[in-house]
Amino acid sequence: MDRVKLPYNQRLCISVEEAAEYSMIGENRLRNIIDKDKYEKSLNWILHTGQHVRIKRQLFEKWIEQQDYL
Repeated sequence: MDRVKLPYNQRLCISVEEAAEYSMIGENRLRNIIDKDKYEKSLNWILHTGQHVRIKRQLFEKWIEQQDYL
């Protein structure tokens, strides 16, 4: 069965690599932000699925709009 690849703006969750490409923020910078939140748990756009991290796209977009500096 062929999988249809949806554009990023139509997906609920995206990978860190895809979020970096979509947001024009470096992948290492995103991973650092996610790692810092491991204990604080203040970012609501991070979804842990086993060993993988996914980004809740809509919440991530809203979070970016509120940021002045990354």
